[in-house]
Amino acid sequence: GLPSPANVAYDLAGVENLNGLVSWASSVGGTLERQEIASFHHRYFPLPMVSITLPMAGIPTVLIDSYHGMRDMIDHLVEVHGYRRLCFIRGPESHYYAQERYRAYIDALAAHGISLDPKHVTTSGEFVPATGAEGIRLLLDERKLRPQADFEAVLTVSDLPALGALRELQARDIQVPESVALVGFNDSLEGRFVTPPLTSVRLPFYEQGRRAVEVLLAMLSGEKVAEQVVLPAELKVRQSCGCLLPSVVQAAADQNAPPEATKAFASALAARRESILDAMVQVAEPAIKGLEPDWAAKLLDSFATEVGGEAEEAGLFLRELDHILRQVVLAEGQLHGWHDVVSALRRHALP
Repeated sequence: GLPSPANVAYDLAGVENLNGLVSWASSVGGTLERQEIASFHHRYFPLPMVSITLPMAGIPTVLIDSYHGMRDMIDHLVEVHGYRRLCFIRGPESHYYAQERYRAYIDALAAHGISLDPKHVTTSGEFVPATGAEGIRLLLDERKLRPQADFEAVLTVSDLPALGALRELQARDIQVPESVALVGFNDSLEGRFVTPPLTSVRLPFYEQGRRAVEVLLAMLSGEKVAEQVVLPAELKVRQSCGCLLPSVVQAAADQNAPPEATKAFASALAARRESILDAMVQVAEPAIKGLEPDWAAKLLDSFATEVGGEAEEAGLFLRELDHILRQVVLAEGQLHGWHDVVSALRRHALP
């Protein structure tokens, strides 16, 4: 096709009007191959240049460590949650960082002794929500994979495809993270404010830009600079992987009651079960939009099971409450009334 009219901007830059360039090389390249991108940059020699994404011969680069960011993500999914069947929604094959994240996926599976299943990997796509939605359709409709049975978690090359994947899963009534975990990459604002918030990897873009300018200024001063600066990425754990918010977990109280007291408490709770359920339901209206009729029973039973010491793992009650609240949000219900629900449960449990 015809070149974009906006590309005339690249002809305006040159030795005659600039002292140096900082280039977001992978985005400048678009769909170009790596060697074509390098050739494009060579047209600006002998201007001092710094690349902030793509390593190129003769041009210093300030990189973000996408590779180890993705490795940390997979370590979390495998070691904390025990997931071993991990799907990956890929990005553009020509994009350096997209390939680094996919390379990390392959290496991390091998490090954990997990075989790479080609059916778990989608075809390449762009950094847009549609890529995530199409990836889910490919996995579920064409490859006939079943959540939990055939895969437990979906990793995505970036948050935007993750958001598209989340919408597609929710449209099919496949719950995240109960039926399948979903994680992003980039830690975008959009990913922090969906339900559930995306577990992602934060990339220090501000620091990258600042360091790139520092390197360029050093070059202009005639100083010798490093060929490559690598900045670390940071795993940001939220709820889409199956974790609870740290602030919620930290609010939990330690249980040090002796067994006989725990048994007496469980008996008293069972005896007052119906009155507690009535109190919870009464204060919940109209905050129960979109919930199943037995929501109160499930919440109370999870509380009783955990306090009674019968839960297989800590946090059973908090997970059930978290699940209910996310269902309310998805149904566009009201959350403020749920303080009253928990207060009603507390009021009856304390005596």
